[in-house]
Amino acid sequence: MLDEIKVRELSYFDFWRPIERLERHRIRYGQEEYLDILPSYVNEILTKISPDTGVSPDNLLAVVLVQVFENALTRGNLRNLYLPISLKVFEGPEGVVFRIRDSGAGFDYNAVMDQRRKGDRSYIQGQGCSLGIMCYKQYEVAFEGNGSIVNIMAQRGYSFQRSWDVLMDGRREGGLETMPLPKDISQQKS
Repeated sequence: MLDEIKVRELSYFDFWRPIERLERHRIRYGQEEYLDILPSYVNEILTKISPDTGVSPDNLLAVVLVQVFENALTRGNLRNLYLPISLKVFEGPEGVVFRIRDSGAGFDYNAVMDQRRKGDRSYIQGQGCSLGIMCYKQYEVAFEGNGSIVNIMAQRGYSFQRSWDVLMDGRREGGLETMPLPKDISQQKS
């Protein structure tokens, strides 16, 4: 994945224990208790991406990162505020890779993705949204090791417009109605 973006540098690194950075998190109650990363932290990361990468982050990319962090904190670290989590952002002339690592036991991501492709939803925990949005074609998601490391790659040309076009192409392929392009809600600094 890093080869694909011709990685030049580790542009951002963060390692913390949630108990030490409580301002980044909140507990959300639903069917169960979730430990969420706050969108303000994700937006802070996205605004640091260099325009030289050719990636213009949008709200979808922000939502994907929020969901990956939520899974790492809630599923991987089992809401244990003392277990560390880390984020590395690699930038290159062909895009950006976000690498999130939790301290959990991991999961058999190949088996879960096979179940998902077959329509078997028995793997779902909570709302089951995270793996769904990780399968969008706008970016690539890859797990490493035991599943406790997630890489999200946005290639050069990723933008709100491109993301919307890919989403509408998918709706057309599925026989669903398409929608007009909404207002650009890009996260990229002007």
